[in-house]
Amino acid sequence: MNKKNLLTIVSAFVIATGVTASADQGTVKVIGLKGRAQYATAAGQWKDVKVGDVLPAGVVFRTATDSILDLQLVDRERAADLTAGVVSPNTLVYQPDTGLKLGPGATGPINPRANVVRLMESTVLAVDNFTWTPTGVDVVVDVQLDLRQGKIFGMTRKITGSSKFEIKLPNGVAQVRGTVYSLDAEGNAAVVTGLMVLSLVKPDGTIITRDISGNKGYIAKEDQIHDLPGVIVDDIVRRAAEFGPSLRVPPTSFTADMTVYYISPVKP
Repeated sequence: MNKKNLLTIVSAFVIATGVTASADQGTVKVIGLKGRAQYATAAGQWKDVKVGDVLPAGVVFRTATDSILDLQLVDRERAADLTAGVVSPNTLVYQPDTGLKLGPGATGPINPRANVVRLMESTVLAVDNFTWTPTGVDVVVDVQLDLRQGKIFGMTRKITGSSKFEIKLPNGVAQVRGTVYSLDAEGNAAVVTGLMVLSLVKPDGTIITRDISGNKGYIAKEDQIHDLPGVIVDDIVRRAAEFGPSLRVPPTSFTADMTVYYISPVKP
């Protein structure tokens, strides 16, 4: 088959399935800041971050000591709101006195399509890519972050089909699929809900892949998956609650009630 015929077949397939060749670019919105953080674009000049900043993919963020930065990845469902300058119900807003809250008129938890990432202190995170591509049947979302230093906490919506949410590390990559998690640049992870697939390159060059599911943690140095201590789960749940009351985690332990109640017999 020659190149001309191949291009004809590909074009016919695109028309029939509604696949578009171009991908739309997502944006990153700064929704919370405690302390000081900066960002740099391709030009390489560092600038101070302000709440409300909306930046394109390709930007690099860094936080100072004792600082926290909250980011929201804005897909096409949020882009119209940002352009119009309105705060829709169930959209995250930031108030200096109360922190992260849902927007006015909210009737439920944060929109489950929202992806949020919190940079902890002394963290460097790049948003390498953030696009969505309509296929006519679904929307393929491609998120690629690069955690170069420090630690992040995040909540991601459910990833389906060909979509992906990846976090590159200095020695590996994490694939996140509908997850509430924390992750540091060394590969140590904690997952409260959902699934994270972590692939790391060991010092001898071999590659290990580990599936980390809900209420599990991973210690990279020991290559060990373990049950998350209750204190860690509580901490992550508390952080998630700051992004909206959408997280519901079943208890991992129960306290037995040994009270004896007397019920008098009832005649039929």
